[in-house]
Amino acid sequence: MVWIYALVVVLLVAWLVAWRARLQSPGGFPRWYNLERPRHVALLDEIREGYATVLGDESHAFVDCTFKPAALLPYPKEEIRKALATLLDFVEGRRDSTLLDNQIRTQEISQVLRGSLMQLETFLEVSPAELPSEPEANEEFGLRWLRQSEEEG
Repeated sequence: MVWIYALVVVLLVAWLVAWRARLQSPGGFPRWYNLERPRHVALLDEIREGYATVLGDESHAFVDCTFKPAALLPYPKEEIRKALATLLDFVEGRRDSTLLDNQIRTQEISQVLRGSLMQLETFLEVSPAELPSEPEANEEFGLRWLRQSEEEG
């Protein structure tokens, strides 16, 4: 009889491990952010801060260019997009959280997040060696790359 209880416990643990793994995307990021989980809120802030640091960095070869290689980003582009969109949903009142400060629900923060999301699109999934660092050639290459990406996808 004890072996039945042990089997039930083992099966329950296996199910919980599998269930938890389904909540994570392949890179270890959550599939969606729960704004009531401190770990998720901390990760949102970490991603936001890392991205802001990249936007303020003026030490790379692409500083004067419109387009930059996604390799400069501290996290995958899609994860940054997901994190910023989650924060934007909170700021604009589509999501609630007891862990985030309601004082960030302003038009100015909303505009910053929207601008940051738009600027994320200027980070291209190309190698830094492939992307020209001369501003005019960079813009020409980037616009051509975006058109090709739109046609393919």
